[in-house]
Amino acid sequence: MTGARPEAPAVDGELLSCYGAALAAYLDATGRDWLSVLGSSCPLDTRAEGDGVHAFRHLPAGLRAAGGPLPLVRRGASGEDAALAGIGEEYAATGAVVVVGDSFNLPWLTAHGKRHAPHWFVVDGYEDGRWHLRDAFRATDDLGDQSSWSGWADDGRLRAWSRRVPEHTLPFLLQERHAFGDEDDSALHADHQWFAVRGPSDLAPAPDARPESWRSGPDALLALAGHFERYGGHEDGYAQADEIWTAARQRALYLRYVTSRGRTGQAPDAGTVERLSALTADWARLPMMIRFARLSLRRPGGARTQPLVAALRQLAADESAALGPVTARDN
Repeated sequence: MTGARPEAPAVDGELLSCYGAALAAYLDATGRDWLSVLGSSCPLDTRAEGDGVHAFRHLPAGLRAAGGPLPLVRRGASGEDAALAGIGEEYAATGAVVVVGDSFNLPWLTAHGKRHAPHWFVVDGYEDGRWHLRDAFRATDDLGDQSSWSGWADDGRLRAWSRRVPEHTLPFLLQERHAFGDEDDSALHADHQWFAVRGPSDLAPAPDARPESWRSGPDALLALAGHFERYGGHEDGYAQADEIWTAARQRALYLRYVTSRGRTGQAPDAGTVERLSALTADWARLPMMIRFARLSLRRPGGARTQPLVAALRQLAADESAALGPVTARDN
């Protein structure tokens, strides 16, 4: 790629999941405004997959649709050399590549050597036989404080770091399948995976953004309240707690997007900002409430899930009253 890149907001990894952070870094590396692409709405879609497991979608619809801003297709390879060649080919064509890795193998992550989980990062440079990598993700969890990172890797390291998790549990599989807010099973089980811009040889149509089998918005929140009411007394009931944390981050990202439009001549009214700020604060409290409910399993008296269930139901009512018209206008 040539020419000066346009000015864009710095990628704020504290407002994004690891998937969103990689897509934001990719958009930034290819000279586009990541905030307007990823923060333009705050959907929450859920679909029951059986026995207390749900699929989730968090990002705006249509990212990979025809004419969308992220027309990416997952590529896969069984061998390290083929993966490195594919990543290199895509980098040469576009100047950046989203790569699928495993947190266990990535030394800049707090989970390195401790926990397997899918984790995306971006290749955005090549010089003197080395690849430049970028990971904008930031978070704090039980393993510590995760900072954003960028650095260089030789061929051997990139080969190793582009290997997926050894086993896809159902929650991991669902995260990968719906990471773009659509549905796609292509190359999910390949040992090495990365994303390439859709080309003429990709015969399959772009993924459907929102099939009708999903529950959305306030209805999705009520489904989650029902989940914790039924399964909150068991440890397995919290296996997807990070999905609600991701949804809370997406709300904060959407608030950033709405308030930022004042700098582009489309300033939101004060009432809209106030409503969104209040809802974002309520969402931000949910991950801690989930943590307390989970810890209550180990305490005398058993699980205390009712405050969490009540909070989810109240939030569903508040979003129905305040957020629906806003998201409808922005989508």
